[in-house]
Amino acid sequence: MELSSYNNYLELFSSLPGSVYLADINNIYQWCNEQQALSLKFSSPKDIIGKKNIDLPCFSNHIELVHVIDNNNLKVLETLTITIFKEKYFDFNGNPVTYISTKIPIYYNKGCAIGLISISVKEHDKEDNLLAEKKEYTKADLQNIIQYMPEYVMLKDINGVYLACNEAQAHCLGFQSGDDLIGKTDFDLPTQKMRAEEIIQDDAIILSRNSATIFEENLKVNGKEIKVITKKAPLKNRFQEPISVINVSVYISETRILEDQIWLLEHIIGSVPGHVWWKDKNLGFLEHNDQQAIDAGFESKDIIKNKTAQDLALRFITFS
Repeated sequence: MELSSYNNYLELFSSLPGSVYLADINNIYQWCNEQQALSLKFSSPKDIIGKKNIDLPCFSNHIELVHVIDNNNLKVLETLTITIFKEKYFDFNGNPVTYISTKIPIYYNKGCAIGLISISVKEHDKEDNLLAEKKEYTKADLQNIIQYMPEYVMLKDINGVYLACNEAQAHCLGFQSGDDLIGKTDFDLPTQKMRAEEIIQDDAIILSRNSATIFEENLKVNGKEIKVITKKAPLKNRFQEPISVINVSVYISETRILEDQIWLLEHIIGSVPGHVWWKDKNLGFLEHNDQQAIDAGFESKDIIKNKTAQDLALRFITFS
């Protein structure tokens, strides 16, 4: 999966309030909205694509701020955890302005980060009502992003109350819409009631450790069980305190399962002493251990793949 696969969601990101950008794992801008471009003194979002913070004129005399922002991004990419930071930028007059930045990692499979989304709004210390309104916007933004994510996603507060859930996850839990789960706990869900205490204990461990965990499990989709990789992680406030738990599950395709089974079979066969091999219906070697390859006169076991016993006999005749 590449960041380009998220192009379908750029229209959604464009509608978010505040400064929004999409960066890859090297902190290179892949996209931003107009507000982000203007805050960095560019006339168009296209002007910032392909650049790093260190390349931006507004930071030329403030390298220390670049290090802070880049390190915050790196922390999110390494922990794969949605995190909120305070970050400083500059207004059009060159005055420093503090932003509250929510950074959301983009990743697939077992924790392979490919980038992040950053959503920033100005901090208003004296305008409490406006700040509260911005927080409500940010909460709605997060719910919208979760709703449009292709994975199975849900968000719960520290008391186990559902704050957001996308349709895919809602269907797994027996509901038509993610909105139907908001305000409920696992005790209220027929599909979760029997193991609600276990789920709540797992969430409590995530919150107490303030760190994520990744595991494989089965989900029931349309009456059929599928295997997924699930990550549970704490969502933190600007003081790095856990305030909720986000649960993201990614479907493991049949191809991936088959690849894992083949890898395990190859690993087992490679460890067996003596000569071990198996062939296809045309008697071509599909796999074998190193000893079989060496005794057949090959340095690498890969060279013997897809050859038949007749091919190997011809080789011995050639060299005899």
